[in-house]
Amino acid sequence: MEVSLTPQSEAFVQEALAAGQTLDEVMNRAIASLKREHLSWLRAELQKGEDSGVAEGSFDFNLPEDRAAFWSSIEDLSDEMLNDKTLVRPDSAALPSVYC
Repeated sequence: MEVSLTPQSEAFVQEALAAGQTLDEVMNRAIASLKREHLSWLRAELQKGEDSGVAEGSFDFNLPEDRAAFWSSIEDLSDEMLNDKTLVRPDSAALPSVYC
């Protein structure tokens, strides 16, 4: 695998190597950091959803009728937003800003 780094990132890696770390250690720490960041973002997005009150009640996704009710409520909300011409902003979607 080939990886391209910015000059700043390359300097950081070179410093870590000079300090006695292996490239594997540096890459594993970087990947672990990205995973933590992604999980943190995901938890925050899930909390936003919980706090929004959009899906009122509780759903047991092991039950087909509850799954159907959940998706029906999402479709109803979508229809309502489309009919009201509600502006959908990038922060309306559950995507990190990098994807918006």
